[in-house]
Amino acid sequence: MVDIFDRTEIRKIGTNFLSEIQKHPEFDHFWGCTFNTTPSFIQEKLLPHFKKIDLIIGLTGTEAHQTLANHINSVNTATEILEDDKLKELVDRIQDEDCVLRYTKDQMIHTKLYVLTSSISDEYRAYVGSMNLSDQALRQNREMLICDHGLKSDKLFQTIYQPMMKDLWQDSTTYLDAKMVRSFQSAPDIESKRKVVTTELIGKLLPQTEEKVDENGEMHRAVIGPEISLPVKEIIETKQVLKKPVNPHLEQDRKDNLNVINALYDPKGHPQTVKTLSDEKYSTQLVHVLFHEVDPDNSNVVILQSPQERFPKPIYIYDKDGDTLTKANAYDSEYRVAAVGPVPPKDKIQMIEEIVKFYGEVKQRDESKATFSFLMYVLESANIWRIRELVWKMGSKARLGDIPVVCALVGQGGTGKTTLLEIAEGLTSGNHNNIIQAGDDEFWIKETAKKEARSGKRITGDPKSNSFQVNNNNLWGLADTYMQTDGPVTPMLIDDPIPTFITSSKGEQALKKYTNTCSGNPHPVLLVALNSQDKNVSFSVNAQTNRRAYLISQENQFKDRNKEQLKFTNYIQKDLSPDLFQYLTQQIDAYLQQVEEENNIDEFNKIDKDFLYPVKKIFKELLISQDLLDPYMEQYLDAENYNFKDDAGCRNWRALLSDKGVIEKITFHKRDDRPLAFVPRDAFPGNSSNKINQYFDYIPPKMNICATRQDAGLYIDIKNMCKWLDDEHLLKLYEDDQGITKRKERKEYFDDFAENFASAMVQAQEKQRKEKRKNSFLYKLTHRE
Repeated sequence: MVDIFDRTEIRKIGTNFLSEIQKHPEFDHFWGCTFNTTPSFIQEKLLPHFKKIDLIIGLTGTEAHQTLANHINSVNTATEILEDDKLKELVDRIQDEDCVLRYTKDQMIHTKLYVLTSSISDEYRAYVGSMNLSDQALRQNREMLICDHGLKSDKLFQTIYQPMMKDLWQDSTTYLDAKMVRSFQSAPDIESKRKVVTTELIGKLLPQTEEKVDENGEMHRAVIGPEISLPVKEIIETKQVLKKPVNPHLEQDRKDNLNVINALYDPKGHPQTVKTLSDEKYSTQLVHVLFHEVDPDNSNVVILQSPQERFPKPIYIYDKDGDTLTKANAYDSEYRVAAVGPVPPKDKIQMIEEIVKFYGEVKQRDESKATFSFLMYVLESANIWRIRELVWKMGSKARLGDIPVVCALVGQGGTGKTTLLEIAEGLTSGNHNNIIQAGDDEFWIKETAKKEARSGKRITGDPKSNSFQVNNNNLWGLADTYMQTDGPVTPMLIDDPIPTFITSSKGEQALKKYTNTCSGNPHPVLLVALNSQDKNVSFSVNAQTNRRAYLISQENQFKDRNKEQLKFTNYIQKDLSPDLFQYLTQQIDAYLQQVEEENNIDEFNKIDKDFLYPVKKIFKELLISQDLLDPYMEQYLDAENYNFKDDAGCRNWRALLSDKGVIEKITFHKRDDRPLAFVPRDAFPGNSSNKINQYFDYIPPKMNICATRQDAGLYIDIKNMCKWLDDEHLLKLYEDDQGITKRKERKEYFDDFAENFASAMVQAQEKQRKEKRKNSFLYKLTHRE
């Protein structure tokens, strides 16, 4: 029963909503917003009484994960309506544009509002309350509606109802309209019909392209955001919920929904690329999953993206001659514009220093130098091909291996590697959906299953593998496709591959091929963030890999990732743009061409010695021209680049010299007034000559720490070792052992005693002078009471 009250007349006017609206046949337009309803209710209870119906239907669940599930399930329910002969009248009215059904986008609408208007008068009647458009609400529930009526020009309608109707309409999207009905009915078969519905409804969750005319009158495609943009957190939560075990009768539906979500969103919850639903095989496979056409016991559906869909967007591309840098929304875009790189705003330039300082100040141990070198590599990444070409022409082929085309951030989890990769993403594209997640299901699919999927076959058995080799091969296959594509110079970014990604046989083969080859054509680089240990697999590197890939450690945890630090990283990632990258790319390009044309040997030798010299030179000139160069940045711009081997050596030596068992075995000596520490063979891990050799190799010769290696152990120059490690721990151990610490403490004691005694003597003498002065004849004469 529904209690209906007239607010204008302040009285109860009925208990039956259908009878109430039938009392007013002068109203021929029904506008409504209801939390839930059914197609049969609309057809039987509303269509006979109104010429025009506009109805918004709310979400059917209140939990976060149900929002996305409702959008996915809408495909099935819409198709059922269009296929049901019993609902022919409703479908016909929709086709005739007499009825439009909409549903809410990304927020639950619980409003129940029904407004009746007339095509021949200015009158209206509005009902607002608790009642849904359902038989249960009309017959079983106790509901209430408040009725307002009058003219549409009245203040009440103008200030309350009209704005409310507008807001609700804008917060909803088309569910069924004339366009979809016509497309559905004109489709030749059931699968094509289902593709129509899938494209219309699921397509709302994905970015779209639209044709735009630029200022020169040329047509090009632009990417616009999805019509329904759900929060990233909600996507991830929905995946987690769908992975939980449920009643076996519901398991396949949930599995299919999870497959659809994985096809639409990446592991971070961002929508996948624009082209998905336009791909015939992709849309066919998606329809199979949406309509549960796959036998769960015998078949699996695999939805693959083409490599080009994984390419960065937007993307910087050189023309085939390598002379002109252009920018496009996507690699296969027909419309490319010349990338003009004006001097970027000062705040975009200063962000580099802010990021470097952040990684120096908030880490347990300063990693600013590593961060600086990584950012310089990122900003020079579009010029790496040109530097390699220059070295090939003016130097030697052997030196190509020292100019890496792969840069990897290596460290423990939670050390800021992914954040740095996201910063690189912002600097090189401004997009936040370009990072490839190595954990995507697609990269665990076996090659045989991929071939069957590409041919449109259904796959028998589990298409996925737990093999690290399969994951590595798939990732390198994608990376190789991109890096062997002439023209693009926007880096490809991969997050969280397994630790052996670079050091596997596939990785070493790829690195060898890239570094030993110089085509002279523009090509991109690869940026990777990987854990040093994961799933019982550890990262280890040999000399060749360390030479061919630029490895940068991020091993140290944050001191305390408080709110302010998180706020800073969010601000940096959000506010980054490719302005600086674009400007430096063109300036470095011009500089390199000038070095080649003028055969400038002096400048070439600097480049040959330091492959990051071009970006540091141009960036320093930019800082000077904008009056932004300070001592903090200058120290890094003029210093040697970060070196992974040196850093790893420092970390391993620090760990060794902090071990209590090792400290007990070290003996201390003095030679030529230099303190020495002897670290015996049995103090090294494994107690083997190989370990002694490994730790000896860690030590940079230029530091004069250890002159020669011996089987018995290593003699270490303590002061030079402390300088290299930036740690005085070993020197303190030496001073404790030699009694120097005690002598220092004794000296400090006597120094303090002498200082205190002298101070006391001065105070006593001053007091004596004051007393003597008080007893003098002159003092008594002048201070007489």
